[in-house]
Amino acid sequence: MAQLGFYGGTVTAGGTDGAFLLTTNPLKYAAEKGSLGDAVKYALRCPLETNVYNVTISVIGTNPDWLELSADAKTWNSTLFFSNIGSTNTLFYVRANIPADAQYSTAVVNNLVFKYIETVSEQGA
Repeated sequence: MAQLGFYGGTVTAGGTDGAFLLTTNPLKYAAEKGSLGDAVKYALRCPLETNVYNVTISVIGTNPDWLELSADAKTWNSTLFFSNIGSTNTLFYVRANIPADAQYSTAVVNNLVFKYIETVSEQGA
């Protein structure tokens, strides 16, 4: 069965580097109101060398529109789509985009959601 891995730190396109990110560790982004935050680079890959397909990344939470996603760090959207993720890194980027008139307290909680189709192999008896 395929498994999608999410990696941060030093990640390179087509590589197998990066630190595996766990769902228990929060990702943190910063930006001043009315300005864009720095793009943070991440990678997706299948560590078991079985591809996954139709990968969609989106943001949900208290202010999902405050985060933007990109496959190339040039074109930014609220969702990303990759048709196929294999055994080497496919990069994507996240940045904060907090409106100038934003009202917030000390914590804004958003989550990245990954939806994809797993490949499953069955062995005959």
